[in-house]
Amino acid sequence: MDSLVRSVSSYPAITILDPGGYAGAVSSSDTFAMYLFTNGAEKIFGGPEALDAALGLDKTPYDTILGLNITDIVSTPSLPEEKDEIEGIIGGDENGSLPQAPEKADAEKFYSDIEKALPFSVAEEKEKEVLFSDMYVPSAANGHALSEAEKESISYEDYTERHKSLMSLFDEDPTALRVPVGAGGLPVLMAEILRSVSEGGSLEDVLWEQIDGYGQTVSSDNADLFWIDTESGRVLGAGRFGRTVADGEWKSLFDDDDAVLKAADDLESFIRYAVFPIAGDDPERVKEFLQHLMNKQAYADYARFILDLDPDADINGVMELIKANLTAAGIMSGALGGEKEPDNGNTLTPEKELAELLESAETRSDSENL
Repeated sequence: MDSLVRSVSSYPAITILDPGGYAGAVSSSDTFAMYLFTNGAEKIFGGPEALDAALGLDKTPYDTILGLNITDIVSTPSLPEEKDEIEGIIGGDENGSLPQAPEKADAEKFYSDIEKALPFSVAEEKEKEVLFSDMYVPSAANGHALSEAEKESISYEDYTERHKSLMSLFDEDPTALRVPVGAGGLPVLMAEILRSVSEGGSLEDVLWEQIDGYGQTVSSDNADLFWIDTESGRVLGAGRFGRTVADGEWKSLFDDDDAVLKAADDLESFIRYAVFPIAGDDPERVKEFLQHLMNKQAYADYARFILDLDPDADINGVMELIKANLTAAGIMSGALGGEKEPDNGNTLTPEKELAELLESAETRSDSENL
């Protein structure tokens, strides 16, 4: 090998092209040997004999290069031809087409469309959250929330396992009904609760109607879940809709957990004043508070529904569903900010129906206080 090194070192530099088209020069034994290793001697000189002649040697002084037989190196297959198009992409079709990317939501336009169709100011409604702070009832579900310190240290695997364990724990509670609430469906459920109590029905009646509406598909795959004690109206547990997130962004699920816990607080607060009034409640303030709890669902955090990266998710359909539910609950107009259809005073619009239900709740609260 020493004779080869000496011969190569004394031989003039050889200009070569690597497979990517980069021009280089062989001027050291290491570079030359590596080039032979990757490309084969035949592709430079035409074979071992031509290589001997190029180096001025009578006899090849080596049998191997970098531990490989020179015959094997020379017989390496030719490099594939370079092509501009990309072929054989994983997940692509036979033409090399990429799979379609998941549908992306225009969240800013989504909230803007809703706000344009509201009969109230979002900014002013948010101020009422402070005004009614003394009436909010924190749900029992908050007792299972992760602390900020736990959020910093927990792994994805432990978080997933913890989430599953909590869902199983809530399901084992014999006092609670597992109630599904889909995208934008909370104010609709609130309106149904008002309707049920105004007609003499019970909380359990309306919750079973809600459950039956989902048939056999009651899971976090298609809705948020709330575990509710029908005797007390307490929301004992809450589970978010299970969306798909991008790799490395799983901690955004913490925001989903927080959003569902806020919804649980709203729901428990609503049930407390709509279903379980007590002496000392101010009927007029109760009416305003119930309206506020429904109104605030117009600007709730819906990221878990509209930012789902599941390739099968119909994001535009989900956004339209949320708007339809807000309209059905009487919170916003279906015109999305456009001119409303003329009202002859006899049409029972969702807004009017909601007003009547709230009036009924106020009257009921008055009678409870007598």
